[in-house]
Amino acid sequence: MKKSISILSGTLLIISSALLYSFEKLMATTMWAAHRTGPASSEGWPNHPDIPSLLDNWFVPIFLVLGIFFLLKGFLDNKN
Repeated sequence: MKKSISILSGTLLIISSALLYSFEKLMATTMWAAHRTGPASSEGWPNHPDIPSLLDNWFVPIFLVLGIFFLLKGFLDNKN
């Protein structure tokens, strides 16, 4: 595998991991806000949204680890 392809793959995997995690946080906050302002708000809805952790979705850490691996492989590879 060429050095530039490894670096590009690693970068894209890390970006996709970050986007996936950001969209999960956005969905959790949006759902919390919708329930806070809706008719269920009088039923004791929590004050803060339940933000998902980094390991809740298995794709986020897998993409992150693979991205770091490809980046390191691309930077440490002596081939063109």
